[in-house]
Amino acid sequence: MGNKKTELLTQTELVFMQLIWSLGETTVRAVRSKLEEPEQVPYTTVAAVIRLLASKGFLNARKEGKALLYSPAVTKDDYECKAVSQIVDKLFNGEAVDLATRLIDSEDLTLEEMETIREELARKIRQAQQQ
Repeated sequence: MGNKKTELLTQTELVFMQLIWSLGETTVRAVRSKLEEPEQVPYTTVAAVIRLLASKGFLNARKEGKALLYSPAVTKDDYECKAVSQIVDKLFNGEAVDLATRLIDSEDLTLEEMETIREELARKIRQAQQQ
């Protein structure tokens, strides 16, 4: 089994995990039906990607009758935190401030989005001050 604590998903794996996070416990057939163009992706390909995700530790599998049911072994929130942490470490040399600055400078943020960021930052500052 892969090390789900350090491994990031490929783009294809991420598409599948996004679907599985939204579906919860699911089958290969259900995941395939939720793809943008399911008829373009063979069942065997979907099954292979899902088996790979399970072997890497991102999915749990259990048998129910003849069907295999898959469910996330890693929450979306946990994966997002891990991915952002790796981006900070690898791309920004561990400087989270540099990532935040890049996001703020490079995105066309609305006033409402900037207010939300300010509120979240103020909340984190209050939290840190209380410790």
